[in-house]
Amino acid sequence: MEVQEFFELTKHAFNKEAVHVHHYKKGEYLFTKGHEIEEMYFLLEGELAIEKNKQLIWIAKKNEFIGICSYFIGENNFAYSAKANFDSKIITIEKKEFDRVVQDNSDLRNDLMQLFCQRIDYTLSNIKVFSDLSRKKRIIDFLVRNIESNQKVINQNYELHYSSTQIAEFVHIPKYFTLKFLKELQAKNILKLSSKNITITDFKGLKLLLTLKGVNL
Repeated sequence: MEVQEFFELTKHAFNKEAVHVHHYKKGEYLFTKGHEIEEMYFLLEGELAIEKNKQLIWIAKKNEFIGICSYFIGENNFAYSAKANFDSKIITIEKKEFDRVVQDNSDLRNDLMQLFCQRIDYTLSNIKVFSDLSRKKRIIDFLVRNIESNQKVINQNYELHYSSTQIAEFVHIPKYFTLKFLKELQAKNILKLSSKNITITDFKGLKLLLTLKGVNL
């Protein structure tokens, strides 16, 4: 069954009749800021960019709930937009069913509240990054954050499935500048560029760049 993994992860708390599967193509929006909250979302496969006012807030990975920040704040409408970075498989849960489970299942409610707090912390941290870091360090910070959040390790290298254009859009830096800086990192043997992927070959060196001060960064 397509959604069996979801039911196992949530300890079969939700009624099957209220759970539905949807497929979104790369670049397609699940919802946009201001959209009425009629259902909650769970990312079964793929990756989502969560945005607010054209700024990337975070990147949602597999097995994440989407919409819980707006839900727990008590909003009737989503405070941000969610877009598929890649082709993604999404589970939606009818809001009435989600309300019921949150009220009746204390274990799941506590897990969701913990996730909600983590989202708030991450958002505040992300805002600080955008205000405090130079453009080059914002690119480095984006790479480091993604590596540290469950990326594939291949022969001690870290593979990120993003193009330079996608990274530029995520961190809101001009595409030409992003590509130029990534090529500089490639020349230093910190990473390898391809048309659709970036392979980090020296993660320690990449993290070290975040600590450096000076006009070059």
